[in-house]
Amino acid sequence: MLQFLQSIFGRDEHANGDYPPDLIERATQRAIDATDRRLHALSDARKRLAPGVVQAVDHVVKLVDSLAPPLQATPANHASDPRLNVLFANPDRMIEVLAKDTCVNEARSELKTDTAFGLLVARMSKRTVMASDMVDGDIRQDVMQTVVSFDDHQMLEVSADLEQTRLQLKRRAFDVILRQILETLEERQQQQSELKSQHGLLMRKLGLLQQAGWNFESRGARPDTVALEKELQQVEDELMALGDATKTLPIHAELVQKALVDAAALLSLDKHTLYLDRRSVERKAGQEGAQAVELQILHDRKGNQRVALLIQFDPSALPRFDFLAAASKALA
Repeated sequence: MLQFLQSIFGRDEHANGDYPPDLIERATQRAIDATDRRLHALSDARKRLAPGVVQAVDHVVKLVDSLAPPLQATPANHASDPRLNVLFANPDRMIEVLAKDTCVNEARSELKTDTAFGLLVARMSKRTVMASDMVDGDIRQDVMQTVVSFDDHQMLEVSADLEQTRLQLKRRAFDVILRQILETLEERQQQQSELKSQHGLLMRKLGLLQQAGWNFESRGARPDTVALEKELQQVEDELMALGDATKTLPIHAELVQKALVDAAALLSLDKHTLYLDRRSVERKAGQEGAQAVELQILHDRKGNQRVALLIQFDPSALPRFDFLAAASKALA
């Protein structure tokens, strides 16, 4: 696997789709295995998916390569760099997060140097508060303000070599795209199953109404069969839009191909500038006390967002966290 990753993700000359056919074949195999293995039964599946695989690979290579250079996560940099300053309340919190991180601790046994790299991701939250603030030169109470905070910190792909970290991040990004494609296929099948059940219920209901005498010969008040038939037609239209159930594999192949071509809709990295004061209150550009914080944010198809920052740190300087003692204390 490592050789495969280095071959397809680790060579600059492969930019813009210039990949050897055998590597594209293996990447396409990975795409099929991760989404719908039944696509192997289609004789032209690999040929149909290969162009999309090339575009998806190009996308993740450019995405990871566009990450800002690693920032040294040290107490001194926490004081001077606004990114670390907003991501962590203080240097001690930064060290604590790194020391407790699962990925960092799993890699510690293999990290024989005093330098390690990894991608720090965190969730950004905004909440509205009422607090005192300066308005037109006067201090006023109960001024609506937006406070920005960061939590759910996590380290990804920690290693002693920056290029190795970038390589693994490209692999992870490719897999994230494939996972989301799998989710769309599963959602389609679930929707199709639910619509079939709804269609069956409506058909039975309509049949029972007709058997009970609600037909053209009925003398009583007629139920709203028009509305029922309209609902039935709507369900049939939705089923038709999903495609013939007997043609699931060709439909899935087309969906996978389109998703790979539009990989940026599944995973993207954007620059975002925040203007915050020392209390982490959001301000406007140029406003007194506002400091610009340049962040990069990952987005997925569901709108989930994570701040992403490559960092460099010294694993030997991190304290050893006793997870067993912490668990025992929590249970006591």
